[in-house]
Amino acid sequence: MTNRKKKIQFIGLDLKALDQGSFNKVIDYVRLHRPDLLAEVEENYKELSSFTGSIQEYMKLAPERKEKFKANAERVARLLKDENEQANTEIIPSEYIWAKATASAIEKFTTMLLPNDYPSIIKLHEQYLADHAMWAQETFGGKTMVWAHNIHIAKGIIDEKLYPYVAGQFLKERLDNNYVTIGSTTTEGNFTLYSEYNPSTGGKITTDTIPQDVKSFNYTLGKVPYKMFLLDNRHLKGQAEKWVKAKRPLLSIGGQILPNSSVYFDTSLLEQFDIIFHIRKTSPSHIK
Repeated sequence: MTNRKKKIQFIGLDLKALDQGSFNKVIDYVRLHRPDLLAEVEENYKELSSFTGSIQEYMKLAPERKEKFKANAERVARLLKDENEQANTEIIPSEYIWAKATASAIEKFTTMLLPNDYPSIIKLHEQYLADHAMWAQETFGGKTMVWAHNIHIAKGIIDEKLYPYVAGQFLKERLDNNYVTIGSTTTEGNFTLYSEYNPSTGGKITTDTIPQDVKSFNYTLGKVPYKMFLLDNRHLKGQAEKWVKAKRPLLSIGGQILPNSSVYFDTSLLEQFDIIFHIRKTSPSHIK
């Protein structure tokens, strides 16, 4: 960052849920700088904010209601779009930047969940992840790091069934070689995951053991005599280059595992990631 007092900024890029704080970001800005618009903004957000805490719950809404919420969110985003030109000169620019971006994110949430088919929702979700990353880069400059599961940041498709589109693919198209992907791999241990799809766990958070595949990239990387290391796939030669180019099973675990689904996918390590960060044995994170 150019401001030495703020070398690092953490920005949430995902659209899994929107709490009341997201709506307050917009409402508080309008209350302070455009009180003449406050009643309209509050009215448009009044019902919407009660249903955006969960994607699963929002998807259960009737199509007509989702259409209404999308129109309301668009209306607020449009009100803020040209606000910078109309507002008085005393407005703090960063307040406007964040209010406008938040209103846009709320609009995208309602747009993303309008379709009924899964591929369309996933495509919009991944497109918006990429859009938000580009917004951060263009707005704040410097270096931008997107931290997400491998399946989202990979340069191509790993799981064609669940993720036929991914944010990394969109970012690669926009940034070309300026988009450097760092994938994470592991060989053994345990991990934390959400367990909504496995009622036998008795709760939302559970842990599981990493499954093994002796033909996988993960298994071979585990034979390297280091507990953890970085591997730059771009500059390998000879047999090592052939190895990362070839397609073989790669472990891909996200926030949850669907029952009876595979967690290994045949892909090329080099095609998906420029660099690999390998941890031989992992322990589960602790989420309260």
